[in-house]
Amino acid sequence: MTIENAHKKPWEILSQYLDDGDIEQAKKCVSDKSSDELTSLISHLSNDNRKSLLTLLTPRDAVELIEEIPHVQAAQIIEDLKTDEAAAIIDEMRSDDQADFLTEFADKQAEAILSEMTPEKAENVRKLIEYPAHTAGGLMITEFLSFEVTNTVREVADQLQENAEKYERYNVQYIYVTSNDKFIGVLRLRDLLLTRPDITLSHIVIRNALTVQDTTSTEELIRFFNTNDFYGVPVIKEEDELVGVVLRKHVLAEEADL
Repeated sequence: MTIENAHKKPWEILSQYLDDGDIEQAKKCVSDKSSDELTSLISHLSNDNRKSLLTLLTPRDAVELIEEIPHVQAAQIIEDLKTDEAAAIIDEMRSDDQADFLTEFADKQAEAILSEMTPEKAENVRKLIEYPAHTAGGLMITEFLSFEVTNTVREVADQLQENAEKYERYNVQYIYVTSNDKFIGVLRLRDLLLTRPDITLSHIVIRNALTVQDTTSTEELIRFFNTNDFYGVPVIKEEDELVGVVLRKHVLAEEADL
């Protein structure tokens, strides 16, 4: 810290860096801060500087910052951004967070943001926001690993390596096995690693795994996770189509709000 900044408040220093467009110093001001510290810091910024902070960061860094501040505060900041800036940030979010933010915006603004997003992600979010909030469909994420029952262990391993950058943000505990999108079962990563490369998933998949319907209510999900000590549970819709995964931590968060 310079002598000039020694007697300034943290948000005054950050504001000055933002006014100057000094992204590196601005990033240092928000790095290693706790959630409470970030909330306080950002709450003291002007609306223009809040927007500047998000747009100066890379979209992925902006998402990491947003995850540390209250949802309401984050939504207000994103809502004030230009459409393409908001889309770039929302494009980097988890699917459930994308749906949560867009349902809070006016229909016209939400559609404008969707039109700027990656087409595949936009189509996915449109499906998610159709679900009632307090259902498995409304709580699920769509970032999960799914492979065809006819794939070999070698094919799965190759795909995991080829898409390592994409999958590094997934909370991978299980691989889900399907047949033409129909849920077949789950596969533990350790079983994948300890199986001969030429073996197909049909020989090692755990069949009859527990699932929930996309219409399952939050109350039913709470009872499910109180009974089953699972990290997450696959979500299926009619004809056993695999559409997402509900994570235990998200259900517990909902329980805390009830």
